[in-house]
Amino acid sequence: MSVNATNGTRDAITEVLCAAQEIGALIHAARDESTLQTTVIGRLAQALGFAHAALLLYTHDTLVVVTVVGGGNGQPSPLTTHLETIGVRMGDPDAGAVRVLAPSGELGTLVLVPLLTHGAPLGVIALGDARPLTPPSAVLAAAGLVGELLAGGLRELRLQARLDAANRRLAPEDALPVDAELLDPLTGLANQPRLQQEVQRTVSDAVSMGGQVSLLYVDIDHFAVICRRYGEKFGDAVLARVAEVTQKSIRGRDLAAHLAHDLFGVLLPNTPGLGAVVVAERLRERLTGLDLYSPDGDYHLTVSIGVACLSPRVTTPEGLLAKTDASLREAKALLGNQIMFDWDEAVEKMENG
Repeated sequence: MSVNATNGTRDAITEVLCAAQEIGALIHAARDESTLQTTVIGRLAQALGFAHAALLLYTHDTLVVVTVVGGGNGQPSPLTTHLETIGVRMGDPDAGAVRVLAPSGELGTLVLVPLLTHGAPLGVIALGDARPLTPPSAVLAAAGLVGELLAGGLRELRLQARLDAANRRLAPEDALPVDAELLDPLTGLANQPRLQQEVQRTVSDAVSMGGQVSLLYVDIDHFAVICRRYGEKFGDAVLARVAEVTQKSIRGRDLAAHLAHDLFGVLLPNTPGLGAVVVAERLRERLTGLDLYSPDGDYHLTVSIGVACLSPRVTTPEGLLAKTDASLREAKALLGNQIMFDWDEAVEKMENG
């Protein structure tokens, strides 16, 4: 796919955004850093139509190649002949922006996508092709979003590895159970007080350390009608199945809670908004695919999900809870079976490059 064709610009943008969504899902589920690295840069190169890709990460202030995609026939990728150029360019004042270069030799185009964590350089994705390409600015902005996702994912994996190691050193042989007062007796999930406690703690930590937090509210559509028509026992069975699917759809570090009769919450630490939307869509699909047998036969459940994350406009626990609630109300106002998330900031960022 050539991204410099005017008629193909919209398709190119769509392809890169689809890649970003897939990468968000990969990062959310990732457990292995090396596999994540190779998959992400290969998918980005495919989306942009580039033949070669490399990931370079800083080790003691030195850029080191950790993954290369492309080359073939036993030949090294031509990107490796431009490592000095890449290293010099990473020291430029505009190193935080996606850049398009026209190097000499085997490469007609070299694109550098920076990996930044809270303004500090983590490394760079280098994309190369023999053709002279001019990717549209919106495509480059989308590529930059992928760089942000990968940088955040790598940082999360490394922080989680350190946290897991610390937990192994410090944890007692028998971990203390969660206080029964903080559990929902029907579903076994956390209850509303515990979710609120964790939102307070997680958001405070993220704001002080520059991390990311997202929150989902999951509401069963027409639950009151379900209970009136089929009885409370069937309603309780629905709640139990929703709780089971929700718990199985998240990571161990995430927290699922039953907040009210038909309302569930999912707290996603170290997760940006795009990753949370991926989780929400996966959860919506799994819940709508449940096999529920009512007295009248099969019943097909639907849910409404509100998504919110920390942002320049949402910086407090109360703000995150209120924003998630507002997103859920918007989803329900559209008659359910919807996911609502405020994309304004993401759109503004792409439009401004």
